[in-house]
Amino acid sequence: MVVAAFWATCVAAASVHGLYASHLAALNVRNELNVLTGLNQRNFDPGLFGTAVVSDDQPDLGLCFEVGREVLSYRSVEELDAIYDRLLRNPKEARAIGEAGRRRVLGEHTYGHRIEALAKLM
Repeated sequence: MVVAAFWATCVAAASVHGLYASHLAALNVRNELNVLTGLNQRNFDPGLFGTAVVSDDQPDLGLCFEVGREVLSYRSVEELDAIYDRLLRNPKEARAIGEAGRRRVLGEHTYGHRIEALAKLM
């Protein structure tokens, strides 16, 4: 499998690294029943392992990542197909996007960063 899609799969925490790291990219499709605003964890987890994230266009995506450099997004099936074809033809680009996403996740989106942000609000 080239693209990992975990939205409907329960995976043991110890297995996540190997699954993400063994794929070219991770497809994230927002489940509107679980996420009303913000981003779900699957926008961040693949980045921990340097795996590129391909996500449906979400309002908060650009607040957390530089779209096109740290994450890829699509608005239609045609755009998703084009991204898929592009990454298959250029796996170095997928790795570069994954690595840029990794730097952003580790630099700004860890639980430690969240605790600091919450503490500042108190």
